[in-house]
Amino acid sequence: MKIGIATPFLRSMAGLFVSSGKGIHPTRVIDSYEIIFTVSGSLGIFEEGQKFDVGPNEVLILEANKKHGGTRPYKDDLSFYWIHFIFQSKHKKYKDVNIMSLPKTCRISHPEKMTELFRTYLDAQESGSLSEVQGSSLICLMLSEIAASAKERAASEEGKSEELAAKVKTLINVNVGKKELTTSWIAEKLRCNPDYMGRVFKNAYGKTVTDEIHERKINAARRLLFDSSMNIKEIATACGFSDTIYFRRIFKKISGFNPLSYKKQFSHMHVNTELK
Repeated sequence: MKIGIATPFLRSMAGLFVSSGKGIHPTRVIDSYEIIFTVSGSLGIFEEGQKFDVGPNEVLILEANKKHGGTRPYKDDLSFYWIHFIFQSKHKKYKDVNIMSLPKTCRISHPEKMTELFRTYLDAQESGSLSEVQGSSLICLMLSEIAASAKERAASEEGKSEELAAKVKTLINVNVGKKELTTSWIAEKLRCNPDYMGRVFKNAYGKTVTDEIHERKINAARRLLFDSSMNIKEIATACGFSDTIYFRRIFKKISGFNPLSYKKQFSHMHVNTELK
């Protein structure tokens, strides 16, 4: 019985590099792709001007026909697996093939699986039994491990981002009346970079941290306008504003009214001031 099996990857040479503490990765342009999987130490390498530092259990995919080379000499603790292969993307048999989404570099979630794939490939290569089908299949499995690791990492990062955004919102809610409630104050409390925190929050809620702070403060001011006998200055202070003029400006920006006009306009109505 004969079965046709597609082999989109042309196998080439592979190996395990163990550094003696001398030399540097050669600068060159080759016509094949290369997967580098670092076992120990750190490999400094560039591709077309972009620099990479590939540490333990991390992979780097070098593209065909792009200039690459070392950025620093090898250290004696460095070891990495490598494999060259050619993707037959221009062959008519593969014109409708599904393209795998791969990162340039990432940390492998299950390094023992990647190590086993390389060892299987190298054993077959050394024994002379490595067929085109086996070689292509092993390369495909390596790339699948890389894609799966990148997907897991992305999901993990998304979960962490959502958690951080929720913490920001909670901090704002419980500290509305504090004058020190600012983006930098929140970032300091959460021990994170303010710019990163701002991007994460906006991605999660579609607005800036400052916008959220102002909305919560003005929401509290609305309640005080109807439920207390405080004057405007007292309300501004209670909501964390040290400047009454600034408070009036923010109040009008959000509600469309200045504080007193808002109270006159809606004092006879039941107003739900909770923000969603």
